[in-house]
Amino acid sequence: AQACDDGVCPVDCVVTFSAWSACDVTCGSGERQRTASIAMAPVGTGAPCVTTPLVEMCDLVACAEFEVFHGKGTFTPTVLTLGQKHATASSGSNPPHSICMRVVMPSSYPGPRQWLLNLGQHTTGAHHWIWNAGSGTVKTQFGAWNGVQVQNALLPLATRLTLATTFDGSAYKMFVDGVLVHTKTVALSFDNFDVYIGAGIEVPFAGQIIDTTIYNYALADADVCKDVESFAGAGTFSATVLAGPNPSHSICMHVMMPNSYPTARQ
Repeated sequence: AQACDDGVCPVDCVVTFSAWSACDVTCGSGERQRTASIAMAPVGTGAPCVTTPLVEMCDLVACAEFEVFHGKGTFTPTVLTLGQKHATASSGSNPPHSICMRVVMPSSYPGPRQWLLNLGQHTTGAHHWIWNAGSGTVKTQFGAWNGVQVQNALLPLATRLTLATTFDGSAYKMFVDGVLVHTKTVALSFDNFDVYIGAGIEVPFAGQIIDTTIYNYALADADVCKDVESFAGAGTFSATVLAGPNPSHSICMHVMMPNSYPTARQ
């Protein structure tokens, strides 16, 4: 530093900033920042260094909020690893999510306990739906593997049912045909988000699974299984999720296009 009449001349701190980072989500609204580095430290009574990062909002494509799977099998729901619009759903402890499943129950209980669903690893911390016998009645084990579960909800035989659970990170709710039947405080912890639906662990579910919808947030009680309806294959269906004149709606269809156009409109 250069000498001044009264001692050392003050020199202000000089700070430089990095380029903007990538957005901290992969969809929806997030943040990006520029980090500060000290290029020159202050001298004497010069202005001190301020190294607070610069932060600004970044908006990416809208987040997918649900994913639909048909029938039984093993699937990987990518919707649970997207950047979040509602709350974090990355792998780890207690990610909020909801599951809706439309089933046709078998006419009798065939014996060993059956797995309708397992989300995550095949051990402690996963989220499972098990149909089991207890005290002479066929009941449920819905909840955390080796943890708190809804164990006494009855599922009537030979009936078409809509089963659902919502989880906000603590409160775990089970619904049958839109009616809340139980609430528990549950802890979940995922190593992965692979989902086994109706098959893949122990004894497969003996009934029919029409479709399963997985959401990356906790549905409100009034919205459980009411905002999406799926249909498999070609045919004529009645979309009960819609009502009234001019209803707002959206349609998504997964198709495999033919290798030639057959001339008549389709």
